[in-house]
Amino acid sequence: MPIQLQQEPTDRLLRTTATGVVTVSEFESYLADVHRHGRHDVPELIDATAADISGFSQRDILALADYARRMFNENTMARRALVVASDETLGAARAFAFCVAGWWRVGVFEDPATAETWVRES
Repeated sequence: MPIQLQQEPTDRLLRTTATGVVTVSEFESYLADVHRHGRHDVPELIDATAADISGFSQRDILALADYARRMFNENTMARRALVVASDETLGAARAFAFCVAGWWRVGVFEDPATAETWVRES
């Protein structure tokens, strides 16, 4: 699976790595996993530097934002910091962050250290 989640018992930070081609259904499965395990309130650092989401259309991004809103409607979401490397991933990540702004703080970064500092500020 291209999206792997892990959390060290001594660290209050969820670390996720996305690699290879990520599909809409895999992103939905990731969101469902976060919800199912009650990880919505744990800050998360997502390394998507090796991920390819170039297949996501604007419609897909809107649908994923809507899916996330419906799934986590009752929950307060902790910050998510997304680290990207390509312009395509940067654009899609910023579009998603914009769509969920106001109820879920998603920061998009190119520098992992800056992303981790930001996400831990929550």
